[in-house]
Amino acid sequence: MVTTSERRIGAVTEFLNRKRRDGRRVTNAAAARHFKMSPNTVAAIRAGKQRTDMAARTEENENSPKKKAMLARRALVQELVKKSLTLYGSARQISAELKRRRIKYVSESTINLDLHALGYKSLVRPKVTFCDKKVEDTRAVFANRSMFRTVAQRERIAFSDEHICDTNDRTHRRQWVRTRQQLRRRISMNRYNIPSIQVWGAVAIDWRSELVVIKFEKKDDKGTASNRMTADRYIEHCLTPVLDDLKKRNLLFQQDGAACHTAKIVKQFMATNNVPLLQGWPAHSPDLNMIEPIWAELNRRIAAMPRAKNVEELTAQAKRAWKQIPKEVMNAHVRHFGKALAKVRADTR
Repeated sequence: MVTTSERRIGAVTEFLNRKRRDGRRVTNAAAARHFKMSPNTVAAIRAGKQRTDMAARTEENENSPKKKAMLARRALVQELVKKSLTLYGSARQISAELKRRRIKYVSESTINLDLHALGYKSLVRPKVTFCDKKVEDTRAVFANRSMFRTVAQRERIAFSDEHICDTNDRTHRRQWVRTRQQLRRRISMNRYNIPSIQVWGAVAIDWRSELVVIKFEKKDDKGTASNRMTADRYIEHCLTPVLDDLKKRNLLFQQDGAACHTAKIVKQFMATNNVPLLQGWPAHSPDLNMIEPIWAELNRRIAAMPRAKNVEELTAQAKRAWKQIPKEVMNAHVRHFGKALAKVRADTR
């Protein structure tokens, strides 16, 4: 049985021989245009190097160094993407990890092709919503407060919150999985057994606090450390360093309803220092706290750095990334508060 390759080689060879018998020299480019193939293929047929044995050629390609390198890379990519629930949730992170392992640079596009070839799909992870009529009513009342009607009043607010920084960038809306059933909710991503730190920060128009890394003191003589933020720690590590800036800028300080924030001693501390608090903050409202998208920006910048091996490296990376976020980016997020309030009002009509 004559294969397609053999017929193609025979046709090109006959064409070249006929032209040669007629005393005409045909270039590879001209023959390639005639047969709609590449000049390199014509050159290989003319030189007798074009293979007709497809099985042998396939075996040769499978054993080629380029093919072996691709298979080895895909095996490593598959190993990494299986850890996407804890470490590598995006092609960017996989590319960064390959670079960290001193493997030849592999672009994100190539990794995407590898993942598709391995049977993975990039799917949007489900959101976690909290549906409660009482909470919705509270949010609606808060969003309709008269104090938020002007831009000047809204831009007087300083937003604050704690945040967990770790070596797993969990801000990605997408996850590489084989089936939709394997998708994990964003808040249930595991951060244990990897370097992580708790930080606190506050932002306002043209102002940001220092990024406070909260180091928990040992609880007893046995070396056990308490990982709970208390009101005393909150006052000492977070509020005291920013008091002067808050008073100088006449800012209205926002904090959520965590127990350490709403403790009596915290309220007394702020009142004694003449710093007004934003009252009535609704529960389950991270969408209204304009520091949340800044935390996401911080996560992305940390993920773009070489993966930290320990808490000390992660602390240095977090502080550096916090300072590198442009002031214009922070201001844009803070000014989005008006649109966030408008969305709450529209959703509760």
